[in-house]
Amino acid sequence: MESSRYDFCKHLQWAHSPSVSSVNRESHAMKNHAKVKAELQAKLKSLYARALDIEDILSDPGISDSEENAIEMENDETWGVVGDVTKEEIREIRLALRRIERGDYGKCETCGKPIAQERLDAMPWTAYCISCV
Repeated sequence: MESSRYDFCKHLQWAHSPSVSSVNRESHAMKNHAKVKAELQAKLKSLYARALDIEDILSDPGISDSEENAIEMENDETWGVVGDVTKEEIREIRLALRRIERGDYGKCETCGKPIAQERLDAMPWTAYCISCV
């Protein structure tokens, strides 16, 4: 009787414990997320530095020569666009870092399905699967 009780308890423990493969997948995903997080943080640091450089360029008062000022104004417009793109990249990366912290990184924010690894490799900050873009 003791033996069958032990076998039954062992069976329950096995049935309710995560399988080795699911534990390995979760462990791999956590390691991968840690790697992605580090890469995103490095990219974010680089983007912050770029944003500061752009801010410095745009805050330069220019030269008194009107022809030179016209060229500088055109350059400022270009730098302004680059600055806007940089700000958007910063926003997207910060949101991706939040998704990693919440534990829902890699899930499409629209449909909830997993985002293909190839897409995450190319754009680790993406929040949408290819079907929902």
